[in-house]
Amino acid sequence: MTGHIPERATKVVLYVTHQDRVLVFSEPDYPHIKLQVPGGTVEDGEPIEEAARRELLEETGLSDIATMTLLGVRDYTFTVRGTACRHERHHFHLTLASVPQERWQHWEQQSSLGLGPIRFELFWLPIDAAARELGYGFQLMLPQVRAALEARSEA
Repeated sequence: MTGHIPERATKVVLYVTHQDRVLVFSEPDYPHIKLQVPGGTVEDGEPIEEAARRELLEETGLSDIATMTLLGVRDYTFTVRGTACRHERHHFHLTLASVPQERWQHWEQQSSLGLGPIRFELFWLPIDAAARELGYGFQLMLPQVRAALEARSEA
């Protein structure tokens, strides 16, 4: 997968949960890409919550949000081809109003890297498995997701 990765960007990261599982996706046409959770780049002037809703629809085809809570904002720094990149990541926990499918494919049409449509294979993983298998720092907020799920089950 190629394309321009901005050195600085504001991002939304979406931890969509169902029961004790989190929604993840692979990119079957790019098997070297690690598992991710939905999310993406906030457009100039776009409210963060609106970006979260838009990215959920673009990357998963889902729009029936029951709850959406900001878990926190963290910087994530990484290096691409010798260039340091910094993402300001706004992490959200979402639940859906309907019972989701177990697995489905969705084509993202609006890649922030300027690529053509990208095929995503979406499925649910238990949080412990997601903590082991997610890449690119997406596992870092899973303790907060687990705490949110535990607080919800106690309510």
